[in-house]
Amino acid sequence: MTLSQFWKKIYSNPRRIRRRKRYGLPAMIAFRDAMKKAGIPWSPVYGTLLGAIREKGFIPHDDDIDTGVWNDAIPGGLENLHRCLEEAGFTYAHSLLVDGGQFAREETWKWHGLHVDIFFFDTIEGERCKGYMFYPFKGTSNYRESNKLYGGLRVVEFEVPFSKETEMMPFDGIEIPVTKSAEGFVVARYGLDWRTPDPTFVYPRPGVSGNVERPEKLAVKTV
Repeated sequence: MTLSQFWKKIYSNPRRIRRRKRYGLPAMIAFRDAMKKAGIPWSPVYGTLLGAIREKGFIPHDDDIDTGVWNDAIPGGLENLHRCLEEAGFTYAHSLLVDGGQFAREETWKWHGLHVDIFFFDTIEGERCKGYMFYPFKGTSNYRESNKLYGGLRVVEFEVPFSKETEMMPFDGIEIPVTKSAEGFVVARYGLDWRTPDPTFVYPRPGVSGNVERPEKLAVKTV
C-alpha cells in the first residue's frame, strides 16, 4: 500500500463518507429541484443508482452522488444546466473533457464540499446509450500521477441500457426520478449478483461491464 492509498483509507475516504451522510440528502433534494427548474431529465447512475433500487437510499459506504443526463435532452444547453445549479447553491469544481468536451465530458459540482458528479450519455438507439468513464493510466497509482505523466486520464467507452423515461421512486424519505432501465443499467455495470452487497467489489469488474478502451483519446481535467 502506497502512502497515498494509506492516507485515503484512514483519513480521506472516511471524511468523505461522513460528509455524504451529513449533506447527501439535502444535496440530492437541491439537485432534483434544480434539474426540474432547468427542464432537464436525469437519473442517478452507478453507485447512487445501485443504492436507489437496492437500498432505497444511499449505499452506506458511498461518498458522493453520481447523476446522469442525456446529451440530446438538455434544453438550453450547458448554460441552462450550469445556471440552475449555481442558483440552487452548487459550486462548480472541475470537468474532465475529451476533445474539449465534443467527444465526452464529466462534470463535478460541490454542495458543502460533497462531490456531485454529472455523467453525460449519448443516445444510440431506443434505450441504448453510450457512456464514458475515465481512469488513471496503467502503471500509475492515482489521478494526480496519471495527469503528471500522461497529461490526463485514459478513456473507457461502454454501452448500457439507460432510458430517458423515468419514474419517481423513494430515496431515503424523499422521491427522485429513476430511469426505467435501472435494473438493466446496474446489471451491465455490476453483474447479475448486484442485489447482494459485496465489500470486496472493485469497480469496474473485469468481464462484466463490457468496457472498450479508447487509446487514441485523452480526458483532460479543466477547472
